[in-house]
Amino acid sequence: MLPELTLEAGSRYEKSQLKQQGDTVRTRKLSYLKPSALVTWEFAPSDEVRLGYERQAGQLDFNNFVSSVNLSQGQVSSGNPNLRPYTLWQTELAWEHRFSPGSLTLTARDQRISDTYDRIMLASAAGLLDALGNVGSGKRREFQANFNMPMDWANPALAGVTIQGSWLRRFSSVMDPLTGEERRISGDNGTEGKVTITKDVPAARMRYGVTYTHSVDKPNWRFNEFMRNLNPEFIDAFVEYKPAPDWQIRLIGENLTDRPISRIRDVYAGPRNSAAKNYIEFNPEDTGMRVGLNIQHTLGQ
Repeated sequence: MLPELTLEAGSRYEKSQLKQQGDTVRTRKLSYLKPSALVTWEFAPSDEVRLGYERQAGQLDFNNFVSSVNLSQGQVSSGNPNLRPYTLWQTELAWEHRFSPGSLTLTARDQRISDTYDRIMLASAAGLLDALGNVGSGKRREFQANFNMPMDWANPALAGVTIQGSWLRRFSSVMDPLTGEERRISGDNGTEGKVTITKDVPAARMRYGVTYTHSVDKPNWRFNEFMRNLNPEFIDAFVEYKPAPDWQIRLIGENLTDRPISRIRDVYAGPRNSAAKNYIEFNPEDTGMRVGLNIQHTLGQ
């Protein structure tokens, strides 16, 4: 095998037993074989390509086994004692380029999901209720970029300035359990991104910076409503001062542009595949700008 080519392979076996008591009394045994393989090719001193393939299994959140009520939105969610962990096969291809003094990593992922988590309709003595359930096969593809770039090389005036960022574009699909149509997986945000610029001033024992966070659009398909959680672009900033090695004073400002977050709900009179739309609710929430001061002292230094 070529000296610059390495292969890592292995497998894990997980086994667990769940005992449920209360309205539902049952015992379930779960077991998963999780093989993985990673090939790394360092074809240049500053470049490497990684190809990975593995099986993953989700973790159960026991809060999804019990019913809950959201009074502000008038939503009732049923517990689902039959919920199973999702499993997926993931293929990941990444290229990492290191340049003095920074790095750039581009990654592409493909996930083939079984027992996908999404919202389902359950019938109970109280009527039809929404719950988290398994809705069959799903797909998810992601394209991601991460970079870290100190700017000393560009101009002496930029000494101490570093730009860090990440960007993610996500495409997912699952068959809607009510309409039978293909749509995005509930809760999947299509685009995520963040850029942070920091400046270190060692002579003044200070560090300051600003972060831009891309907007968020998370859709959720409940059996009787379609809801979108919309977060706008946020700009946060901080100033950090260390008067002594064991003291740190940090002033932070969040949502400096004072942008509200919003929730839009299309609420139906019953199952959204057959009932008429009842009303549309638009609920902006003005969180306002937030300013905080953190003073930290480390003992033993």
